Amino acid sequence: MQLPKKLDPAVLANLWRLTPASFAVQLSKTEPQPWLAARHLRVLSKHIVEAVAGRKPRLIVNMPPRHGKSELISKWTPAWFLDNWPHKTVINAGYGTQFAEEWGRKVRNLTAQFQDKLRYQLSVDSKAAGRWNTTQNGGMYATGIGGAITGRGADLLVIDDPVKDHQAANSLVDRDRVWDWYTNTARTRVMPGGAIIILMTRWHEDDLVGRLLKYAEKGEGEQWEVLNLPAICEDPDHDPLGRKAGEPLWPELRNLEYLQALMLGTSPEAWAAQYQGHPANLVANGNVYKSFHKERNVRPVAYDPRRPLCWSLDFNVDPMCSTIAQWHEEIMPYTYLTNEKKRTVSVLQEISLPNSSTLEACQEFIHRTEQYRKASQGRRIHVRIYGDRSGNSRKTVGDTDYVTIRDFFRLHPEYAITTHLSNSNPAVKDRVNAVNAMLCNAADEVRCLIDPACTELIKDFVQVQWKRDSSGNTTGQIDKSDMARTHVSDAFGYFIQKEFGLTSRAGIKTGILQ
Repeated sequence: MQLPKKLDPAVLANLWRLTPASFAVQLSKTEPQPWLAARHLRVLSKHIVEAVAGRKPRLIVNMPPRHGKSELISKWTPAWFLDNWPHKTVINAGYGTQFAEEWGRKVRNLTAQFQDKLRYQLSVDSKAAGRWNTTQNGGMYATGIGGAITGRGADLLVIDDPVKDHQAANSLVDRDRVWDWYTNTARTRVMPGGAIIILMTRWHEDDLVGRLLKYAEKGEGEQWEVLNLPAICEDPDHDPLGRKAGEPLWPELRNLEYLQALMLGTSPEAWAAQYQGHPANLVANGNVYKSFHKERNVRPVAYDPRRPLCWSLDFNVDPMCSTIAQWHEEIMPYTYLTNEKKRTVSVLQEISLPNSSTLEACQEFIHRTEQYRKASQGRRIHVRIYGDRSGNSRKTVGDTDYVTIRDFFRLHPEYAITTHLSNSNPAVKDRVNAVNAMLCNAADEVRCLIDPACTELIKDFVQVQWKRDSSGNTTGQIDKSDMARTHVSDAFGYFIQKEFGLTSRAGIKTGILQ
């Protein structure tokens, strides 16, 4: 076949419409913040074209947060799709209606902004963010997981984050709800020749993606193309970008220093799920505090009279448990990048009193810390109080727990106390992830040392397990069947979550989960 000597100018003028990436580059080039055609996003764009063209119509995407996947898939791709097929329909689904409708609003606004350049127009009655049409009878429909889409057919179905967070992912009820909605509602609306694109954080092996792949492997379901782009390359032989081991996904914007700074405040479990695309529950293998290593975390620690004591309580009556700790700060090389100092925690003592009260815990605290008063040479000891938020309302004796503590220390002026409570008790998983990130974070950095005298806390870190559901999958709830376990680690967790659970690193709010 002989190629033409000169390409048709009309064809050349429309080449930017060929892929979602080229489409985004063209339309946004005059914007204050033009869309960045990073290498990994160009690869993702090619996979989207393959899916829409019907060559690989079922696509699963695993990518880390803040790397542009939702912007490309849920904003630019629907607009690109309708520009090429204005008579067809896009359905975008997310964990909640409001979340999904926000993407619908962005695509609708994009359409209105660039109406002079696009080959489709909004119909005059298209004012709703979650439901609008083109003048050619196509359009976009946004819905939450579980929402009805009766009467709608999808030529392109985008499922962006079908579960809100790790708690939902660890709930068998929630996983079944997502699965039932997909199989009985969403999948039935896909038109012949239609494409499905799913992107989600792999918090659990039994999630929507896990079940789809399981059925595909058995030959009982559709075959899926999986594009897994971890934040840091682990397997050069199978990396879609041909990266070397240890190479970041987006070096121009999220370089290795940036990612390593994130790892410092992230547990291995959360890092695996959010940034590397591995189901988080497989990393934990049932152990709640899987980052604990006795050889690395347990060693004698000493009181530092220059630092305050951090007393954190769990107001269970039998046993009444608390921990006494201190933290230290150290300037590190990454401090100049993230404005974060390395903070390490030393657990000096634990208090575990059977069938006891808050008042008795206060008395025991005075007894245990008498040695520190001597080391402080007459100076008042600053004590920071942490604990279960419900201690403000629960009555173990007659007064609320924190009123009891306040009144008690008024009689002990040698201590200066301040109370540091969260607005509400943190989610169990958030508290656990915060503790795990201190025990040993994703950068393999130990930031918590525990004195060998804290035998109950050490036992908790070794023995406490997640509950399992009827199928044997781990849930998001701690197994409390052993009444002697979990209380000391719960007490310690309130302190860790309050001080270390959410920190700003490298210019963004990372915390334990994003």
